[in-house]
Amino acid sequence: MLPDLKSFELFLENINIRYDKDRFYVNGDYIYYLPINCVLNKSIHYIRTGLLMGRIRNGRFEPSQALAMNLKAEDWKNPLLLELGDERVLRYLKGETIEADDEEDGYRLLCVDSHPLGWIKQSGHRCKNKYYPGWRYA
Repeated sequence: MLPDLKSFELFLENINIRYDKDRFYVNGDYIYYLPINCVLNKSIHYIRTGLLMGRIRNGRFEPSQALAMNLKAEDWKNPLLLELGDERVLRYLKGETIEADDEEDGYRLLCVDSHPLGWIKQSGHRCKNKYYPGWRYA
């Protein structure tokens, strides 16, 4: 049974890139964006192919760190832009919750000097950290 992709489609509205919908591949709860002219052989088990966009968990789309690293600040409609000297950058890298200057709701791409670091899930001014745990600063 395929997961409900409505939350994924809503998420894509925040990206300033138009993806070819025929290149999305759903494998279980995971959504991938396949390379151009990619043909999957059903007799082969693929561990991962293409760009991991994210996964559907509990009926909601959660974007992947791989997708964040594949985007630029201008690819996201409203990224949270921080400068390298901002104390929130180190707090984000440590996996802590940070505060934004503006109020938003939903996922945002966090960028430092226009370079992507990862995702936050913002509710009001509060930004829940979605930075990949294996990359966090100790």
